[in-house]
Amino acid sequence: NPRAGRSGATRPPSDRTAILPSFNNTQSMPPTDDSSRIWRASIGVAAINAACLAGTLLCLQSASEATGWVSVAGAVWAFGSYGILIKLPEVSAADPPIFQLYFSAGVASCSILVLALTPFSFSFWGFAGASLWISSMMCGKIGIDGIGYGVAVATWGSTTMIVSFLWGTLVFAERPSSVTGAVAALCTLAAGVAGVATAQSGSLGPPEAEAAAEAFLNPAEGRVGGAAARAGAGWLGALGCGLLNGSLMVPFHYFSEERSGQDGASVGMGYIATFATGVAAVQPIFFLLYARVPFRPLPPLLCSELALPGLITGVFWAIGNFESTFATLHLGQAVGYPLTQTCIVVAGLWGALFFGEIRGAPSLLLFSVSVLVIIGGAVLLGMYGK
Repeated sequence: NPRAGRSGATRPPSDRTAILPSFNNTQSMPPTDDSSRIWRASIGVAAINAACLAGTLLCLQSASEATGWVSVAGAVWAFGSYGILIKLPEVSAADPPIFQLYFSAGVASCSILVLALTPFSFSFWGFAGASLWISSMMCGKIGIDGIGYGVAVATWGSTTMIVSFLWGTLVFAERPSSVTGAVAALCTLAAGVAGVATAQSGSLGPPEAEAAAEAFLNPAEGRVGGAAARAGAGWLGALGCGLLNGSLMVPFHYFSEERSGQDGASVGMGYIATFATGVAAVQPIFFLLYARVPFRPLPPLLCSELALPGLITGVFWAIGNFESTFATLHLGQAVGYPLTQTCIVVAGLWGALFFGEIRGAPSLLLFSVSVLVIIGGAVLLGMYGK
């Protein structure tokens, strides 16, 4: 059952008031065919990430005009694929702050490698960016567990674009070239999200999919349980991830202002380095705060089960962050950044075709059309949001 992995069937029944996914001792969890399949897919993801990163570095070295477009392609692939290991049973069953420890370690370890290309420059803005990112990733993990990989990423991806646009226009006074066009872009994004939500609801799918949705839509009928709680937390997590992720470039904006005399490549590399330092410093603080919650005992760290997928997931995301930085640098905030957010297409294909999270021809069709609508909204936002 492809939905079993998404709803956390490997977990024991949890209390109905639980918000975060419940913790399960995964030490005795045997490998499954799904786990082997996911690990094999991650090898392919790593190979394509390496090829995209090599292409971007070659373009930077030769000062190629194609650097921005090559970086967009790399960011779309990396951001759309970085989280596939989160669907492993042992990862899905873990508490988000536990997995985030290893995830952050992978991001910091990979990102700090830019110091081979640029000198280190400390800034508290890197710590601010790290705080926003860690919070957004914890929300994203909850979103994936609750509503599925493809739908969660589609939701927070479009929300990210809207929030980032509002930061630019309302706070940084970046006036759009066409107010009508910008509003049309935001409405297009909202329509795409509504279509994704409808496809996920199960109302267009097979009877068992609709029955699963009814457990959440009709709680008064006594069908509320762990799955309903996870679904509600999943939507909140995905939206929270979008709000935080849409604000992720705000610290970079102020970092750039402080170093306005430097060239763009040095500024971008410098921020990535101080961001990595911020992740390494801020993540333990977040974890200690989590451990101090009196009504939630600290579960075991499960290093042998979570360290490798967490570190690899962090490396995958760090590659996407690197690519996205140079896509924005070479194509601009109004074009480069929205284009990287079309990673939802890659994520949607993973969710629908690989994980089987959306079933039935009508649901798959609506999901596909809705993803195209979201892409159209991103393009309009790039055209009229300047």
